[in-house]
Amino acid sequence: MALSNKYRIAPLATSTLPPGIGFIIGNEGAERFSYYGMRAILIVFITQRT
Repeated sequence: MALSNKYRIAPLATSTLPPGIGFIIGNEGAERFSYYGMRAILIVFITQRT
């Protein structure tokens, strides 16, 4: 069994964005939302505890 028959050696040619791009953008948005949310909560916590 030849490996070239089993695996792709080049991406598929499409005229649109790859289907996984939405997941990458969603993940980045959630990561930024979490970062800035934690940062805001931490600032409130530090200023109220001292």
